[in-house]
Amino acid sequence: MSSLSTPYQHFLSNPIAKPPCRMHIATMYGFFAEIELAKSQRYIDSTLNVGVKGNIRFKILGEFALITFTDIEKIVSMTPPFEQHCWMQETDIIIWLPIAKVEDEDITYLYLYPAFICVNNIYALINGRETWGYN
Repeated sequence: MSSLSTPYQHFLSNPIAKPPCRMHIATMYGFFAEIELAKSQRYIDSTLNVGVKGNIRFKILGEFALITFTDIEKIVSMTPPFEQHCWMQETDIIIWLPIAKVEDEDITYLYLYPAFICVNNIYALINGRETWGYN
């Protein structure tokens, strides 16, 4: 395998503000909703389990998903020089599926997988996709 010959270069016109960030006046509400196990497992199989190899797989846990509604009045990067650029408001709605990482029939990790994310501005969309890899 070859390594990258040049390091990553962040261009000034790039709309991504580097993490971490500070959130001022953030309010989050969460509710549990019943899910259909078979449909939820099919979703996990068609997304997370497509890329796994060997004896690893992901399995849905329980009969409830967590749905969160978050309003952040002001979110700003804490990384220079981005902390001087600006701030934005963000609202998001996320459906979190409870899943387990299974290796050789043993559960090795538990996760809340953000299966669906809706945000109200393009910068939150770009940062979530490009920085964190959310779908």
